[in-house]
Amino acid sequence: MVVAPGTDSPQGWLSATFTGTVAAGTAVQVVDGSGKVVATFVTSKATQNLVYSAPGITGGSQYKIYTGGTPTGTSTGGLARGGTLGSATLAVTVTAGQAPAGGGMGGR
Repeated sequence: MVVAPGTDSPQGWLSATFTGTVAAGTAVQVVDGSGKVVATFVTSKATQNLVYSAPGITGGSQYKIYTGGTPTGTSTGGLARGGTLGSATLAVTVTAGQAPAGGGMGGR
């Protein structure tokens, strides 16, 4: 079960539920409001949810989640050093600090 970080977390977070399954080995990229790629992941297995927390995520701001594109640099635990969108496809737009509606998620 995916659980969003608590509201007292010292850093921002976002949560996304995809409309379909994202296949293993797919790059998933988080893009801020200015169009900057702030995180790139490569999925290790098929997934339908993403929860990401980092100091650079600003609560209340919108972020776009893309699938596809190209990860760059070294990868640690699926989180790549960087990435480019290229021909990535927009999957969902989320607001940081808000769990998706109907996602069964809550802060702890």
